[in-house]
Amino acid sequence: MPYVTLLKVVNVAYDVGFGEVGILGSEKEPRGESSELVLHFERGRTIGPNEKFLLMSLGNDGNVSLQLGMVADAQVTHVNLAGAPNAAAGLVPKGRTMKDAFLRADFEVPVGKVLGLLRALRTIGFTKAEIVGEATE
Repeated sequence: MPYVTLLKVVNVAYDVGFGEVGILGSEKEPRGESSELVLHFERGRTIGPNEKFLLMSLGNDGNVSLQLGMVADAQVTHVNLAGAPNAAAGLVPKGRTMKDAFLRADFEVPVGKVLGLLRALRTIGFTKAEIVGEATE
């Protein structure tokens, strides 16, 4: 399933009134566990110019662009998907307890790759990830 399909499902869920949706893990996990990923819906969130967060962009080619914050002179790092977690960990200042990430992906990227990247972020200490949605129609 491509990422654009996930965005469409998220938009429909939001439009019909859901405040959050859980995405279950793989079938290898025991039944009855809580959702692996919970999406909370919030539209119209604005990002302040001084907010420090990790912005990740996953391309169709499997490469990831990373930058810390949205300032004009923010350093952008380009890595392959496998190297993204280590590169992300290296960008965030040591000792920061709250680690936020914004993630966007090209529409054709398989959802499994997006979820894998989110899973990897969680294992290196990121506590909050926001999916950057784009118009799907």
